[in-house]
Parts: sequence; C-alpha cells; structure tokens
Amino acid sequence: MNKLRKAMMVLGVILATSFSFVSCSDDGPVQMGQVPVNSCRVTSNSVSIYWSTVPNENCAGYQVVLYQGSRENLGQEVTSNDYDNRTYKATYGGLQPATVYTVAVRSLAGEKSGLTDGDFYYRQFATAPLISVTASNATFYETEGVTSDGSWGKVIRAKV
Repeated sequence: MNKLRKAMMVLGVILATSFSFVSCSDDGPVQMGQVPVNSCRVTSNSVSIYWSTVPNENCAGYQVVLYQGSRENLGQEVTSNDYDNRTYKATYGGLQPATVYTVAVRSLAGEKSGLTDGDFYYRQFATAPLISVTASNATFYETEGVTSDGSWGKVIRAKV
C-alpha cells in the first residue's frame, strides 16, 4: 500500500506541474469582428454607403476604402477615410458612370480595448449608366389650375 501511495503522489506532482507548460492559442490579442455593409445607394456618379456600428469604447471608429474594380480584382484605390464610432454612412462623388466599384469597411479597435482591428468587409456595386432621353411628339394643351404665381387660372401643360 505504501508503494501505491508514493506512485499516486508522484503522479499527482507530475500532473500538477504539467499544467504550467500548457499554452493556449487564445493568449494573443483578440480581433474585432467584421462590420457588414448594409446597403449602397448608387447613382451614375455617386454612392452612399451604410454600415453597422459598434458604438462603445472597444471600437475607435471605422476605416472605409473605395476601390475601382471588382471584389476579385481590386483595382485602383479611389479614396480611404477614417470615421468615428458613431458614424454609420459615407457618401462619395465623382465616380464614373457604368463602372464597377468595391467598398471595404473595417472596425478600428479602441486604444484600451485590448483588441486588434477587424478584417475588411467587401461589397461590390456598379454605378448607373448615363441614359440620354429625347422627347418627341409633345402635345400642348390648356387646363384650369394653380399658376406659377400661386393664383387660380389657365395653365399650359404638355403630353409627351
């Protein structure tokens, strides 16, 4: 029985000391999650980008990068801006009509959060083409209605 007790004590000491040599992959800094782009409102020469927010001290803000090109083939960087943690949208003008762009948004970690910046979330969109509209066969007619000075009278209208 004495030998069994000694063996158990030795086994206990080995087990207790082995815990100090085990490391964990979670020891490094924790990364912030991705910030999804919720929508893009696009015209032929501008885009308004809306993303989700993390309005607390762990998030210092957001980095938004606009590229000309598809998600698979990011082209030239058009612009890059940083925003505070309460901002949820950005509008960019001067874009080319009928062109594919990709926006990349990521969260920036707060200084005291112990976190690292999040990965970029990519969203591809295309600007609208310019369309030339020509009116033909306009017919003019006269009706009663509110005139340009705000009074009631005869108004000239057109049917196209």
